[in-house]
Amino acid sequence: MIVFSYIGSSRPNSLSLEINNKIVKKIEVEFTNLKYDKITKRNNNIIDCIGCRNCFFSRKCILDNEDNFYKIRNYLKSADVIILGIPIYLNNVSGHMKTFFDRIAYYTHIFELSGKFVIPLIVTDYSGDLLVSKYVDSILTALGMKILGNVCFVRSSKKNNLNEQISYVITNLKEKKGINEIELEEYYKRIKEVYLNQAFLTSKEEKNYVLNKGFLNYEKYSDLFESKIKEKKI
Repeated sequence: MIVFSYIGSSRPNSLSLEINNKIVKKIEVEFTNLKYDKITKRNNNIIDCIGCRNCFFSRKCILDNEDNFYKIRNYLKSADVIILGIPIYLNNVSGHMKTFFDRIAYYTHIFELSGKFVIPLIVTDYSGDLLVSKYVDSILTALGMKILGNVCFVRSSKKNNLNEQISYVITNLKEKKGINEIELEEYYKRIKEVYLNQAFLTSKEEKNYVLNKGFLNYEKYSDLFESKIKEKKI
């Protein structure tokens, strides 16, 4: 199993990174032959999306050769499980995390991350955890990943139950269950309706890519997801 973490924090003593490490250690106990990699914003230069929309037409970001984001893409594509360390600033994701999502926006149209499991790790001092969880879950669903569960840590709270939350996501990983399976089916249905009605989301190129890959040949999204898992033999 391959696990990849992206930590959207620049702090040298990041709490997001500290909790991420606890999650990884728990996964290591339960799964053998684990391969793990991580990237933090602190150690990588990532350029903000410029909104050129080239990615929607060519499936390539023109900025990837100017910063290190191509490395992140490679890790995302090879990973079975993705952990996203998401610090909350002013009741929203950090600017670094928003840039991360912007740079993979076109993945939401082409099922690039289908067959992968994800753990959103949301960390805040006081508030915003529920609001951000809802926002992040909607993005991860559009990316086609099964959310194993939200691990939320509120620094000012005495009721974080961190160990219980981590145990919950690991149990779901063992059972290959996502908390967003209904939402994934609904999103897949909407995408199919658009593409199969001779329309497209942003470009004909991405529609042709999805059709040629056979991603719409399934009755249910769960069937597509399972086929992706079998390809990797998770």
